[in-house]
Amino acid sequence: MINLNTGFTANQSAIGGNASGTDIATGAYYFQYSGTQSNQVQKNYHNTTSIFSNECKGAINTSPAKDVFSKRRLSTTKTTTIKITEPGSPTSTAVSSIMVNGVEL
Repeated sequence: MINLNTGFTANQSAIGGNASGTDIATGAYYFQYSGTQSNQVQKNYHNTTSIFSNECKGAINTSPAKDVFSKRRLSTTKTTTIKITEPGSPTSTAVSSIMVNGVEL
């Protein structure tokens, strides 16, 4: 079991992070996109001539990536819940744990 408050590692080597390839365990995080590309066609990472692909390729601490991606940390509070909204449903459901491949997170 991995503690996402302290044991999360991400491969930063390829995106301007730790060049040695040994990434330091930290609290879990993700990057939120705030650029102008708003639909799935525009957000095609594999279209190497697209604005979105160009934004994604750069190191997170340089433009254009730093201008459109914000690092967001997951809460370290153990009572954090994830809200899941079923498509077409106006209400959400809170869950207290998630199981992935037989491992409860």
